[in-house]
Amino acid sequence: MPAGERLPLGTRLAYGVGLGADGVKNNAFATFLLFFYQQLVGLDARLCGLALFIALLVDAVTDPTMGVVSDGWRSRFGRRHPFMYAAALPMALCYFAVFVPPTGMSTAGQFAWLLLFSIGVRLAMTLFGVPHAALSAELTSDYDERTVLHSLRTLFAWILGLVNALLAYQLFFATTAEHPNGLLNPAGYPPFALFGAVVIAASTLACAVGTQGAALRADAARVETPSPTLRELVREVRSTFRSVNYRSAVVGGLLFFTGFGLSQNLVNYMSVYFWGFRSEQIALFVIAIFGASVFAPSIAKALSARFDKGPVAVASTLVTIVFGSGIVALRLVDVLPPNGHPLLLPILVAVSLVTYSATILGMIMIGAMVADTTDERELETGIRQEGLLFSASSFVSKASSGLGVLVSGFVVSLAGLGEGLDPAHVAPAVVTSLGVWTLTGGVVMGLACTYAFSRYRITKTAHARILETLGERRAVS
Repeated sequence: MPAGERLPLGTRLAYGVGLGADGVKNNAFATFLLFFYQQLVGLDARLCGLALFIALLVDAVTDPTMGVVSDGWRSRFGRRHPFMYAAALPMALCYFAVFVPPTGMSTAGQFAWLLLFSIGVRLAMTLFGVPHAALSAELTSDYDERTVLHSLRTLFAWILGLVNALLAYQLFFATTAEHPNGLLNPAGYPPFALFGAVVIAASTLACAVGTQGAALRADAARVETPSPTLRELVREVRSTFRSVNYRSAVVGGLLFFTGFGLSQNLVNYMSVYFWGFRSEQIALFVIAIFGASVFAPSIAKALSARFDKGPVAVASTLVTIVFGSGIVALRLVDVLPPNGHPLLLPILVAVSLVTYSATILGMIMIGAMVADTTDERELETGIRQEGLLFSASSFVSKASSGLGVLVSGFVVSLAGLGEGLDPAHVAPAVVTSLGVWTLTGGVVMGLACTYAFSRYRITKTAHARILETLGERRAVS
């Protein structure tokens, strides 16, 4: 679609809902998986982190491979959609299996089960996620319309992920007489997994069907350019990272999502052990995050148009440091009300609203920044490689449940939290250590991310010049 034109609302919504599958998966993996395997299954937190890190390493190979394959694919369903259709059922089945490991397995068996099915989930997500992300650069070349598409996909990812979390805290892991803290109730995890699996299958299929027509029209209008073969993959990946703007968006995104994954993987530990909340109280944070997931996408287009995407990404990261890490620092120096005080929960809910608004805004900017580098790449090389370029974006988003879990596993171990611990009997020194390591990880990741984003230089004006030059070149050819 040419710059300045808007996609139909139905296409926009169908495109956005596709990332709902990733939202549910990321919410479950980044919020509940480590807690479930360490506290209930009994797998060492470091081994849990290692399993998901190995799965992430598999993604480092399969994501760019999928990008190159879909860039060069030809079928009556288009370049991207055959893979999107094929991903739905395997992703749902593997996701369900992750949360229902057989009982009585050895440590090696637990590790193997988690590794096998987390890799299965990620491979299926690669089949869907890389082509889906690449569509945003194909469906439109407009600077602001791309921000809208990434706002919608981020919105649906958060909304469906938060529905998953809200039902978890209020229904699947509700407090019972036998389990005062519902997160420690093993009976809640199978229905929790089933719900997520159904949503994953439904959202991926709805997206694929709803964007099929628009994708075929974009393919028909597309100027054919040579695509690299798999043999040339390593050379092409190295070449893309020579771009300062692409490197800034991807490296910054990797740090951003890893920091987010760290905070999300520790959210249940922090809520239960550091802040002393019950499942029903934790659910109030989900409601606040719902507000953030609607607010951030609604202002993303205006902010990127006024200040440009790079500066907005930098500002978003700084806000997460000040509020997200700052609130932990205030507790460590005894400025906040004590646990159980009626003011503590409202204060933390308000901080969460601000922190998650900035986090979601940053995620939107990352995807939109990568989309704009596809045009810069074509200007430099004469080749359209949306799939290859967005494979890094897909990999980056998985860092929250790969590197994030790995780092979180070491934080839990360093803090000294054993399995199945009653919050009332955890030593104060352990709680303090948990807070210190959480604070340290958040600040370090945030500052590194801020520096990376500060290197991004594609402004709205610069992007318009790129499109103008590309238009002239295409007219001549």
